[in-house]
Amino acid sequence: MTPIQKLSETADVFYIISRAQHDGHTLRRLPDLAPPHLVVYGYLLSKYTSRWQFYRTAAFLCDHSDPSSVREVVNPNKDHKVQEVACRHGIDPASFARVCRRLRMVWPLLP
Repeated sequence: MTPIQKLSETADVFYIISRAQHDGHTLRRLPDLAPPHLVVYGYLLSKYTSRWQFYRTAAFLCDHSDPSSVREVVNPNKDHKVQEVACRHGIDPASFARVCRRLRMVWPLLP
C-alpha cells in the first residue's frame, strides 16, 4: 500500500467515525487534532470538499434548479454512485453521468 493510499484509507476511517457520531452512533471518539493527525484531517477536508463541490458543479452544468441543494461526497469515479446521486436529486441520470465523466477529466479529485 502506497503512502497516499494509506492516508486515504485513514481519512475514510475518520470520516466514517464522524458520520456515525453525527447520526447518533458512537463507534469511538475521533482522534484529537494532534500533529500526527493534522495531515489526515487536512487530506479528509480536501478530499470531501472537492467531491462536494464536484457534484454541485455537475448539478449546475445539468441546469438543476437548485445546485446548492446537492450535498454529496460519494466517489464520483463510480458510475453507479453518480447515477444514485442523480436520482436522489431529480436529475436525468444519463445526462448527469455524461457531465460527470467530462468533469472528471479536469477536476482535481483525491483518491
